[in-house]
Amino acid sequence: ADDYVVKIHYLGKVTVVRESLKKLETIFPPEHFIRTHKSFIVNLSKIIEIENDLSGGLILRLADASEIPVSKLYKESLSQKLGLV
Repeated sequence: ADDYVVKIHYLGKVTVVRESLKKLETIFPPEHFIRTHKSFIVNLSKIIEIENDLSGGLILRLADASEIPVSKLYKESLSQKLGLV
């Protein structure tokens, strides 16, 4: 996300929508999606690896080989959702 412009990556395509991540967070089903950073929402089923980063957050590696940051603010909620705590 960049302000009110969000890029949605889905099935190898990118769609640009003019909406806030805050709003999209309420639309996407919470059992499948989670906010990981001020600029990212992730589909939980696409996570293939999780590692710690140097800032105290996490890095998610997704099935498409992208790497998504998890800020310290969202780390605990992601860990709980994935049953890591």
